[in-house]
Amino acid sequence: MPAFFGGKLYFGPVGHNILAFQFKNAQLLPAPVAQTSNSFGYPGATPSVSANNGRNGIVWASANTNPVASTEQSCSLVTVSAVPAVSKP
Repeated sequence: MPAFFGGKLYFGPVGHNILAFQFKNAQLLPAPVAQTSNSFGYPGATPSVSANNGRNGIVWASANTNPVASTEQSCSLVTVSAVPAVSKP
C-alpha cells in the first residue's frame, strides 16, 4: 500500500527501494522522481509518513522480515529518509 505526502506518492515494491512518484497534469508520472538508498526484499515495504502539521515529513517503512509469521514480532519499523532529502534515481 502506498503513502502520499507533499505531492508525492511513495511505494515500496518487492526487491526495490522506496520510490517517490510525482503527479503532473492530474497523471502519475511513470518514472520515480526519487528513491531511497536501501531496498526491501519479499514482500516489499509499506511506507508511511510522519509530519509536524504538514511539514518536516519523514517516510518510514514497515518491512515484514518473516512473511510466514503473522505476529507483530515479524515486522520491523525503520526510518527510510526525510521526505525532502530522498535521493534522486
